[in-house]
Amino acid sequence: MRMISLLIFLFMPVFLRGEISDSILYTACAGNMRNAMTEIIKAFTERNPDCRVEASYASSGKFFAQISHGAPFEIFISADMKYPKKLLEQNIGKSEVYAYASGTLVLMYNKNFGKQNSMEFLINSRVQKIAIANPALAPYGVMAVSALSNAGLYNAVCGKFVYAENILQIQQYFTAGADAAFAAASLMSAESEKSAPHYFLLTVPREFYLPLKQGILVIKPTKHALQLFAFFKTEECKKILKKHGYLV
Repeated sequence: MRMISLLIFLFMPVFLRGEISDSILYTACAGNMRNAMTEIIKAFTERNPDCRVEASYASSGKFFAQISHGAPFEIFISADMKYPKKLLEQNIGKSEVYAYASGTLVLMYNKNFGKQNSMEFLINSRVQKIAIANPALAPYGVMAVSALSNAGLYNAVCGKFVYAENILQIQQYFTAGADAAFAAASLMSAESEKSAPHYFLLTVPREFYLPLKQGILVIKPTKHALQLFAFFKTEECKKILKKHGYLV
């Protein structure tokens, strides 16, 4: 009987034996990191072939709420330092909050407005909708508000805002009819602008905002979570982040 039980166990599908969970790293990742994370995961799993990374993308504020209520993520890659530090204050987290990069802003806008060299055109009455990530949930939305405020434009344009839940939805809002949208530089590129038939990109001057320091925090100190945390400190990872427009 014991031999039969052993044979059943050996030939049982791996996921029923509970082994697959040890090889999957569940990662909560801010939306601005989607493009860079694809390359980071590829490089990381080449180093660690026994690991499969399952990355979920949403706003940092949404992940903060989920992790606070017990969501089973092992590592949190945030768009700012605030949310990971708040988790540590709740005694959730098993590492330091490591600032892995700083993110920057670009403004995408309809080509019908012609090539622009400043954000001042946003006050034009022809600009009716400006998409930004919701500042209550998304750090890049906070950064957009800061840039407009410091440029002296916020009061003139805030009535035109349409709010995306996270930075990944910005391009969707723009395609759906917004005249302009504040996006993460990491999700855009000069190549995408050249191939885009309907928009230009304007780099938002850094004199109007502080580039956003982004932090990573281990939630559960599993083998692969600690390995990915360490990988973010390597030159290989920093090279990928620089390629996608981050300051490191």
